[in-house]
Amino acid sequence: MRYETLPEHMRDGARLYIERGVEPGDFLCAVLCDSLTQAFGRADHINQLYMHNWASWLYSNCPPQAWGDRDTIEKWIAHSGLEGLRDTIAKGESE
Repeated sequence: MRYETLPEHMRDGARLYIERGVEPGDFLCAVLCDSLTQAFGRADHINQLYMHNWASWLYSNCPPQAWGDRDTIEKWIAHSGLEGLRDTIAKGESE
Protein backbone atom coordinates (compact mmCIF):
# COMPACT_ATOMS: atom_id res chain seq x y z
CA MET A 1 0.00 0.00 0.00
CA ARG A 2 1.33 3.43 -0.92
CA TYR A 3 0.80 6.55 1.17
CA GLU A 4 3.55 8.91 0.01
CA THR A 5 1.22 11.00 -2.18
CA LEU A 6 -0.92 11.91 0.85
CA PRO A 7 -0.12 14.82 3.17
CA GLU A 8 2.50 13.70 5.67
CA HIS A 9 0.29 14.42 8.69
CA MET A 10 -2.42 12.11 7.28
CA ARG A 11 -0.35 9.08 6.31
CA ASP A 12 -0.49 7.31 9.66
CA GLY A 13 -4.26 7.71 9.91
CA ALA A 14 -4.77 6.37 6.40
CA ARG A 15 -2.35 3.49 7.03
CA LEU A 16 -3.96 2.54 10.35
CA TYR A 17 -7.42 2.56 8.78
CA ILE A 18 -6.38 0.42 5.80
CA GLU A 19 -4.10 -2.00 7.60
CA ARG A 20 -5.85 -2.36 10.98
CA GLY A 21 -9.33 -0.94 10.54
CA VAL A 22 -8.79 1.94 12.97
CA GLU A 23 -11.71 4.37 12.82
CA PRO A 24 -10.81 7.37 10.63
CA GLY A 25 -11.35 10.98 11.62
CA ASP A 26 -14.11 13.12 10.13
CA PHE A 27 -12.13 14.32 7.11
CA LEU A 28 -10.77 10.89 6.16
CA CYS A 29 -14.22 9.37 6.67
CA ALA A 30 -15.69 11.91 4.23
CA VAL A 31 -12.96 11.04 1.71
CA LEU A 32 -13.60 7.31 2.15
CA CYS A 33 -17.36 7.88 1.78
CA ASP A 34 -16.57 9.55 -1.56
CA SER A 35 -18.31 12.73 -0.41
CA LEU A 36 -16.56 15.65 -2.08
CA THR A 37 -18.49 18.44 -0.39
CA GLN A 38 -18.10 16.95 3.10
CA ALA A 39 -14.41 16.26 2.51
CA PHE A 40 -13.75 19.84 1.43
CA GLY A 41 -15.78 21.14 4.36
CA ARG A 42 -13.75 19.07 6.84
CA ALA A 43 -10.33 19.51 5.21
CA ASP A 44 -7.61 21.59 6.77
CA HIS A 45 -5.73 23.99 4.50
CA ILE A 46 -3.19 21.31 3.53
CA ASN A 47 -5.76 18.64 2.69
CA GLN A 48 -7.66 21.15 0.56
CA LEU A 49 -4.56 21.41 -1.62
CA TYR A 50 -4.25 17.60 -1.77
CA MET A 51 -7.81 16.73 -2.83
CA HIS A 52 -6.65 15.49 -6.24
CA ASN A 53 -4.10 13.26 -4.49
CA TRP A 54 -6.81 11.87 -2.21
CA ALA A 55 -9.02 11.00 -5.17
CA SER A 56 -6.11 9.37 -7.00
CA TRP A 57 -5.16 7.43 -3.86
CA LEU A 58 -8.69 6.07 -3.50
CA TYR A 59 -8.79 4.77 -7.06
CA SER A 60 -5.20 3.58 -7.29
CA ASN A 61 -4.21 2.39 -3.81
CA CYS A 62 -7.15 1.98 -1.48
CA PRO A 63 -8.73 -1.49 -1.49
CA PRO A 64 -12.21 -1.25 -3.03
CA GLN A 65 -13.67 -3.05 0.00
CA ALA A 66 -12.47 -0.18 2.23
CA TRP A 67 -14.32 2.79 0.76
CA GLY A 68 -17.53 3.93 -0.90
CA ASP A 69 -20.09 4.61 1.84
CA ARG A 70 -20.46 4.57 5.63
CA ASP A 71 -21.67 0.93 5.74
CA THR A 72 -18.58 -0.19 3.81
CA ILE A 73 -16.32 1.72 6.17
CA GLU A 74 -18.03 0.23 9.23
CA LYS A 75 -17.59 -3.29 7.81
CA TRP A 76 -13.90 -2.58 7.13
CA ILE A 77 -13.44 -1.40 10.71
CA ALA A 78 -15.35 -4.42 12.09
CA HIS A 79 -13.07 -6.77 10.13
CA SER A 80 -9.90 -4.96 11.33
CA GLY A 81 -8.77 -3.87 7.87
CA LEU A 82 -6.22 -5.83 5.88
CA GLU A 83 -4.94 -7.59 9.00
CA GLY A 84 -8.41 -8.95 9.66
CA LEU A 85 -8.77 -10.09 6.07
CA ARG A 86 -5.44 -11.91 6.27
CA ASP A 87 -6.48 -13.57 9.53
CA THR A 88 -9.81 -14.65 8.03
CA ILE A 89 -8.07 -16.11 4.98
CA ALA A 90 -5.46 -17.87 7.14
CA LYS A 91 -8.16 -19.42 9.35
CA GLY A 92 -10.10 -20.58 6.29
CA GLU A 93 -6.99 -22.21 4.84
CA SER A 94 -6.10 -23.98 8.10
CA GLU A 95 -9.53 -25.53 8.58
